[in-house]
Amino acid sequence: MEFAYNNRFLKLTEGNNIESFKNKVKPPLMKLLNDDFIKIDGCHYYSFMAPNGPFSKDLTDRTGNEAFFNKIQIDDYLELENELDFFIQGVGYSILLFEKLEKCYTESFRVIFSYDGSFANVTFYKVRDGESWLSDDLENYKLESILVISPSEHRIK
Repeated sequence: MEFAYNNRFLKLTEGNNIESFKNKVKPPLMKLLNDDFIKIDGCHYYSFMAPNGPFSKDLTDRTGNEAFFNKIQIDDYLELENELDFFIQGVGYSILLFEKLEKCYTESFRVIFSYDGSFANVTFYKVRDGESWLSDDLENYKLESILVISPSEHRIK
């Protein structure tokens, strides 16, 4: 697993090892990880968030469909007093989600975490040639902390 992030994200980590955040994930988010994934029209989704029918042509491609329909907003599942806790929960959940995807599939997936100071979001999609959800330059996201978790180049499939 490889991490890419912008400077806004790095500042919020305060030098902490972000992999330790996965040990802090609360039960409501852990419950989401117990759910299954399903495949519809070549797209992978959480079973509880899958669209009805084939992928939407309005979302340009399969990657866009997966990223849109798989988006989890952390505050929908947790009530926390400190907004920075949403950051920690979201990062930890993102790492655990990536680990689960790697165990469930031989295909490669990417997990995206974003945090704007109030809301933390996590989504995932299958890595496909010629399709992308984010800009290659994460510094283009001036208002959000961004973390991208990708398979290492040496992953054995």
